[in-house]
Amino acid sequence: MNAATPHVAAPTRVDPRALVLAENVRQTVVLDTAFKRDIAQRGVRQPIEVKYDALGQLQVVTGQRRTLAALEAGLPEVPVVLVEDIADEADRIVEQLAENHHRAGITTADDAAAVKQLSLFGLSPAQIAKRTARPKEEVQAALALADASEETRAVVAEREVDLVTAAKIAAFDGDQDTVERLTDVALTRPEVIDHELERARRDKAERDAVAARVAELRAQGVTVVDDVTDYPNRSALDLLTDTPNASGTAPAIDPTAHQLKCPGHFVVVHSMGGLHEPVLSETAYCGDWKTHGHFNRYARNTATATSGPKPDDKAAERRRVIANNKAADAAIVVRRTFIRDLLQRATPPTDAVTYAARMLAEHRTQAGMQATDALHDLMPDGVNVAPQGTKNAHRYLLALAAAIGESNLHREFWRSRAYSYGGYTPAGVLHLQQLQAWGYTLADVEQTWLDDYLSREGRK
Repeated sequence: MNAATPHVAAPTRVDPRALVLAENVRQTVVLDTAFKRDIAQRGVRQPIEVKYDALGQLQVVTGQRRTLAALEAGLPEVPVVLVEDIADEADRIVEQLAENHHRAGITTADDAAAVKQLSLFGLSPAQIAKRTARPKEEVQAALALADASEETRAVVAEREVDLVTAAKIAAFDGDQDTVERLTDVALTRPEVIDHELERARRDKAERDAVAARVAELRAQGVTVVDDVTDYPNRSALDLLTDTPNASGTAPAIDPTAHQLKCPGHFVVVHSMGGLHEPVLSETAYCGDWKTHGHFNRYARNTATATSGPKPDDKAAERRRVIANNKAADAAIVVRRTFIRDLLQRATPPTDAVTYAARMLAEHRTQAGMQATDALHDLMPDGVNVAPQGTKNAHRYLLALAAAIGESNLHREFWRSRAYSYGGYTPAGVLHLQQLQAWGYTLADVEQTWLDDYLSREGRK
């Protein structure tokens, strides 16, 4: 052996029960499920560093978690390597600190690339999950992230977003503003990331739907405008007429006829939101109504009118309504996904029956069509099946109570104030508070509405 080559004690294998665990700088030992599963399936691969203590026993220097996981898994032996340069307890602590502080984990992007490489070797997601002892969801997320652009992978990797969330963000690859925004939310407000992801999915679906409709209209020869502020003298056709002295009684200008004869015709397409798919709205305008000889339907004497229809001073309010309705639509999806997952748990929350009994006792009269629709959404496979056994009966009861709560939280629920009546808490309030207690994070539109109620009731 060359004199410059340091001496390294050769690894050997010993029974983990023969190892002694001294006090460790890691006060809290966390053996997560994935780590324990990996040790149980593949054994300990990185040798545990040991030294002889004063009694001649093998004392663990580094590798406390590996030792405990091996003991829990009942492994007959583990690899160890003798560390001969640990002079005293101070050296041992220094070694442990160095291992924990200077251990460099791989980045999210590196993780995804490694899983992608395994797939290129012909391994299926299920095989990769088994070989790497990790949940299949993580493997699928890694594969999805690996297919994203380098720019997107760099954003989520540098910001250290967890793998599953990073893959969800990568679904917006190509829209870097959205990728950056969602990454910020994932790191600063992780509790609302599901709401923001749903909003982003809906925004993308709306943009795609609007773009498709605009392309269709333009192919038909219709002028479609993105920015109406380029037309300061514009007016929507429903505010105009071709009949003088109308005083609001003449019919509005027909968009089809206007398109054929007026050079000022244009259309604006926008989305109104929608629970299941985007609902589009098209508004026909005249870009300069006075120049093209039209009249204000609501002027007292449109023949001599010198000003067009007044600017809509409710435009800002309409924008607020549309934005909040869209937020409510997204919240419905996230909220009901949470409830469906709740209903699939092996054991329901301990207070589930109490919640259901209270909801049905106080709000049973609201179990109408809207509640029935919500129940079908929450239990699509079993809503018409008579529950058998206590467990299924409790599940059905919880679903029915939740459906009543959902029927009170339609897309425009936020526009009405909630009030207590007869000493009863409003169904929507009761529902949101219970879901929140079970771990659901309220969307901003839900939280604002709930806070308003609690403030007025003196409960906040």
